[in-house]
Amino acid sequence: MTLNNINTTSNRDLALDLLRAFGIFCMIVGHIGFGSKIDLFIHAFHMPLFFFVSGMFFKDVDINFNTFAKNKARKLLLPYLYFGTFYYIVVLIFFTSDWYGPLKILFWNNFNGMYFVGALWFLTAFFTANIIYFAINSIKSFVLRLIAVVSVVSLGTLLPLLLPFRLPYTMDAGMVGVGFMFCGHLLKKSRYYEKWTNLPFYYIFRISVLILILIFINGYVNMKLGIYRNVLLFWVNALGSIFIGINLCNLVVRTTKSLHCMKLLSWISIMGRDSLVFLCVNEFIILILIHSIQLDNLILLIFIYLILTILGCYLVDFLLKKLKLISF
Repeated sequence: MTLNNINTTSNRDLALDLLRAFGIFCMIVGHIGFGSKIDLFIHAFHMPLFFFVSGMFFKDVDINFNTFAKNKARKLLLPYLYFGTFYYIVVLIFFTSDWYGPLKILFWNNFNGMYFVGALWFLTAFFTANIIYFAINSIKSFVLRLIAVVSVVSLGTLLPLLLPFRLPYTMDAGMVGVGFMFCGHLLKKSRYYEKWTNLPFYYIFRISVLILILIFINGYVNMKLGIYRNVLLFWVNALGSIFIGINLCNLVVRTTKSLHCMKLLSWISIMGRDSLVFLCVNEFIILILIHSIQLDNLILLIFIYLILTILGCYLVDFLLKKLKLISF
């Protein structure tokens, strides 16, 4: 097997899979808890990243709405139902005898209080974003599409502030995600795509320093909770971080010469390619580890949690595919 074989045996973009793998890695780090500064940094971009990359893969194909919606429901809502049912059973057995509370959270207000599967909110928000963006993308006029995107994003940003309650299934976060899908779609279709995503390292470094400073100026943001602080800085930081990530991942792939290193990158990319599984199971694995392993050295402990969580997610992903228990 040659380096070329590894990167071209499928139509997948290795760099973008690595970018999503980094997003999953950041998510796991956030769930384990590496401190408030790391948490602030991660939340500036890691969930917008998945909406953005999805927009890059969005196809301008002639397909009717019902077919598109059914396809997205199968890929996003069925896994939500599978893992959500598992979560509900475990919660009733080990956490509470209250059958109604967890059920209401799972099938209505899934943005908080979901014990060990808090990341499931993303599946319903992502479904919302895809459905809305499909409708917007069918508008032929670019100006009208832009107006529609800005309107939807603005509404999704304001609703958590204006309403005394959150929309069900974290739909307002999905509405904000529409904007990132739009930006990703625009970038991928741009004739300057190759140039803008393969910048020299010294440019990437300078942009990285600026974005890092702006992230800490804006403070803690969280799409799931509807917290954006300075909205302009939120968008600059999220898009800037994603832009840096794409360039760095392309740089890594472009400069990797060793066959063994490329195989390692290919293995890491599984975390991005099968990101849905990692998203759904990581917190359950973390919960098991927390109740199984305790050390006095906290720093060593959280790194052990990190390594074992990632390996555990790989194992679950392998078993699901091998046994064909769930087909997404």
